[in-house]
Amino acid sequence: MSQTTIFADALSEGIIVNGVARLTFSRIVAEGKVETGGLVVIPLSQIPQMINSLNLLMKQVEDRFKESMAKQEQNSPQSVEAIPSSFSFAQKS
Repeated sequence: MSQTTIFADALSEGIIVNGVARLTFSRIVAEGKVETGGLVVIPLSQIPQMINSLNLLMKQVEDRFKESMAKQEQNSPQSVEAIPSSFSFAQKS
């Protein structure tokens, strides 16, 4: 199965019809113009699990940021590690 990547700056619209959530994302392009970035269709019953996963991801980001700030307070500026530009997230079942 192929996978489509959607880049999004914001959730611009959410509609629920017949137990299915349709989430329209937008992105900012040249000259600050906003255009539709894509549509994600999710069964309404899966929304709580998805929100939980996003909350867990946000907690990981906050934890990494706090760790980095603590290291900055303990070390000199020359030896401070930068916040990683990427890391993976997988919810364990």
